[in-house]
Amino acid sequence: MIGQTIKRYRKHNNLTLNEVSLRTGLSVGYLSNVERDLTSPTFDNLCRICDALSISVEDLLRQKQSYKPCIKKKNRKSIYPKDYRFQYEYITATHLPMVGICMTLPADYRGKEVSSGHDTDEYGIIVKGALIFEIEGEKFLLEEGDAIYVKARTLHKWRNAGEGECVSYWTRINYIFTPSFKYHNRFESDLDDLGE
Repeated sequence: MIGQTIKRYRKHNNLTLNEVSLRTGLSVGYLSNVERDLTSPTFDNLCRICDALSISVEDLLRQKQSYKPCIKKKNRKSIYPKDYRFQYEYITATHLPMVGICMTLPADYRGKEVSSGHDTDEYGIIVKGALIFEIEGEKFLLEEGDAIYVKARTLHKWRNAGEGECVSYWTRINYIFTPSFKYHNRFESDLDDLGE
C-alpha cells in the first residue's frame, strides 16, 4: 500500500502519469492502479518508478512505513502459516534496514531444517533449549546463551537437540535493501547427518 506515497512524490516532481509512463515504460493505467493501491508493483517495476521519480526504493519505503521501535510479542508477524511445522516470527518491523526473527522449534518436533543460504550474513542466539547447528559440514551443539554467526550464501542445517522447545533469536540485514533475494529453507526427514 505505497500508492499514495508514490503519487505524492510524482506531484512533488510536477510529473503527470503520462510522463512517468514514458520514463518507466509502464502503462498509464497500471501506474494509476498502483497510485490508487489497486495493485502492488513488482520489485522491478517499483525500481523503475523510483528511478523516474528520482528517489531510492529505500527512501520510498521509509517514507511509507512509520518507525515502530517496539513490537509486542502478541503483535509479531508470522513468516509462515500458523500450522507450519515450527514458528518463525518477525520481532522487528519488516521495513527496517535490520530485521530480527524469533524461531521456536516445538518440543515434539525433531525434523531437520536446511537453508541453502541467505543473501546477507546473520547471527543467532539460543535463549531456551538446545539446537544442533551445522555449517558446511561442521556441527555445533548450541545451548542457552550460545550464539552462532552464519556468512551469506552458506549452506546450514539445524534441528532441536533438547527435551523441550528451542527458542532462538536471529538478526540479519533486510532483503529490501539487498534485492537479490534467494532465501530458501527446506525440510529433510533424514536426521543422520546431524546426529541423534
